[in-house]
Amino acid sequence: MTRSKEDIEAERELAVGLVVGCALDVRKSNATDLIQGIVGLEKLLSAVQQLARVFGWPDDGHDEDDPADDTRH
Repeated sequence: MTRSKEDIEAERELAVGLVVGCALDVRKSNATDLIQGIVGLEKLLSAVQQLARVFGWPDDGHDEDDPADDTRH
């Protein structure tokens, strides 16, 4: 199934919004509530993974587990 440019752009905007929202939640979380902080970080990491996926980072030509590859942004 081919996705339109509008669908791809909407998915990217949603992913960016999700990352920003999770980051703000982590920032607002009470530092003394360790469990809540960990949950917030897990949500943020999941959102970042989604963001990377919709933008194609890292591209399929790179091995994600290669620590010597510092060219990924």
